[in-house]
Amino acid sequence: MSRGTPRDPAGASGSRPHDADRREGAGSTGKVAPIRRAGIAASILIALAGCVGDAGSSTLPSSRLPAPTTSAELPSPTPSSSPSPEASTSDLPPALEGRVWTIQLADDPDGQVRFAAGTLDGSSLVALPPGAVPLVADRDGVIVVEWQGRGPTASSKISAVALADGGIRELTTVPEFIDLGLLLGKLVLVTRGIGEAGMAPPVLAIDRTTGAAEVILAPAPLAGLRSPRGVGRDLDLSPSRRIMAVDLCRLELDGDRCEVSLLSTADWSVVSSFDHPGFVRAVTDELLIASNDNWPGLIWGLDVADGRLRWTVEAEGFYRGYATRDGAYVVTRSSGAREPVELVRIDPSTGWGRVLASWPATKNLYLVPELSTEEIAVVSSDPFGPLLSDDTLVFATVDLASGALTERSVRVALER
Repeated sequence: MSRGTPRDPAGASGSRPHDADRREGAGSTGKVAPIRRAGIAASILIALAGCVGDAGSSTLPSSRLPAPTTSAELPSPTPSSSPSPEASTSDLPPALEGRVWTIQLADDPDGQVRFAAGTLDGSSLVALPPGAVPLVADRDGVIVVEWQGRGPTASSKISAVALADGGIRELTTVPEFIDLGLLLGKLVLVTRGIGEAGMAPPVLAIDRTTGAAEVILAPAPLAGLRSPRGVGRDLDLSPSRRIMAVDLCRLELDGDRCEVSLLSTADWSVVSSFDHPGFVRAVTDELLIASNDNWPGLIWGLDVADGRLRWTVEAEGFYRGYATRDGAYVVTRSSGAREPVELVRIDPSTGWGRVLASWPATKNLYLVPELSTEEIAVVSSDPFGPLLSDDTLVFATVDLASGALTERSVRVALER
């Protein structure tokens, strides 16, 4: 069997380790990647530059960038401790101009975490309130959570921070620990990524305008657990926004068991529900995409109506990916330590992958779904976002139509 090609569905197999630190999904969902520290910071300087490279290679720039030509104050609720950047635009594709990144800054003297957020084109920059952790973000702002209390008394204050001026508006306080979210129009869909053993975490919809909260799925006890370690929950939206996949994994010592519920976003009714291998990576109106984290890497394409296995794809390993409106799945795959890493488009009907771009494995470039779009994929040396190296956020973009790879940088000058 050749690697990276569809397998007969009858041969599907694979264990299902839990990837608790993963927050995956298409950039259009507004998901925020796992937290990455930027170091001690009193100021941020953002500048973007682009240089076109070959699709078959990518040496990301390491030289310092030209000084920015325009400036903008960084709004902050606490001016005394806020960064004050200058920002400039670049030749970013229009589809990426509103993409929002977040990064953790140094702890404040009182020990509270501190984050900053901004758009890839450098036009918007904001310091988030001390202690506020970003959940989801788009051009309209950043949805943040502040955790209060522990155990049964834990609660989460959800607020919206405007990218335009840093204004903070409290939406609601939820009597649950919330650490995972998506954006669906004016709704913020939230849940707890890791729940207590034997209890399925709730899923809530919070109105971004009014702060009104609605329970989509109530917390519920789980029966039949053999050797419980906890419960994993994940959320994914189809590119059409018509279906939300709510994954629930029973984490057990003798093997995890996962079940997904597909909900209609029109009325939150359950369209279908079934067990599945691996962990949910993406969903379309026709397919549920699941994969494992083991060697060999496996991706399963499952019918959303009944969970029927349509195809299985195998490779040395797969990294993160996202679904597009035509039902395809864009993902990076590896065929071996000495083989190029390939950015591929997996056909939803057959499972065959078309190579869009490739680069040597030594370059260590990974797809960043949170920042990618239907037309442009963002890749980075950090699996969860632009890599911070020598005060520079480094990333590249791949045109999905032509395969052209463009290297870019966002400089973050940190005063220490």
